[in-house]
Amino acid sequence: LNNEFDKTPISNFILDNISQYVYSRTKIKDISSKYNVKTISTRAIRELEKTPAFTDQKSTFCEIMLYSFMESSIFAPKILSGFEVNEAGKSNKYSSGIYLLPSGAISSNNQIVFGCTQAHDNLNNAIDDVLNQACEIKNHRTEEIRLLDSSILNTVLEPSVSEYVKNIVTPKRSIDSEPDDAFGLFLTYSINVTGKELMSNSTYRVELEKQMDLDIKSSLPYIFSQITALGLLSYSFYFFILPLDKVDDDTKAIMSMSVGGGD
Repeated sequence: LNNEFDKTPISNFILDNISQYVYSRTKIKDISSKYNVKTISTRAIRELEKTPAFTDQKSTFCEIMLYSFMESSIFAPKILSGFEVNEAGKSNKYSSGIYLLPSGAISSNNQIVFGCTQAHDNLNNAIDDVLNQACEIKNHRTEEIRLLDSSILNTVLEPSVSEYVKNIVTPKRSIDSEPDDAFGLFLTYSINVTGKELMSNSTYRVELEKQMDLDIKSSLPYIFSQITALGLLSYSFYFFILPLDKVDDDTKAIMSMSVGGGD
């Protein structure tokens, strides 16, 4: 809009979906049975505000976007969102969410998808950061999987889903195979379209898409070289990339417009 990223639709999107990000499906049903369903988003925002991590608007924005892409693009439902990982772990949070990609959706095996997120002005720097996060998760996998203990799964997931996830995480030796680990990565960066101030809206939209394609395609060899160098070739990666005009300003503005908070 006027050669700038239109923040209103995505702010409204976050507000519409904040309760699904913060709460499990079971918790939403419980709240709906006790209170007016119209208050769920307000209650979810209050829960967010209680957590110290909420002051980091860039991270919160990225984790909500990762959740949205994971569920809507590759149909990998959350086991724990970034918010729920933070609540379950309290400290030493390594992943930006944990998701389940069922067998047959993309891979022939079930995949536990660990979230990695980053907002950075430079796309390559963002790539470095999310891949380093993937290494941290790899090195602390036992601690991350420990978050999925029975007490938490029984609390946040419906019984049938909880049992399904537990069977994947701790498979029966005689029946199930180990699930594969994978990484879902959301990156947002500051895109630069030269001369945009002289372009019409329609021209800018075309040039923006061209620039985004160029940025991503030119980064692919670097992504592959880094995955190789970091010893992560055995994992599947799902990248979701969103360009903004100015990452720091835009993420804070979007979060302030939708749920408030931050510095």
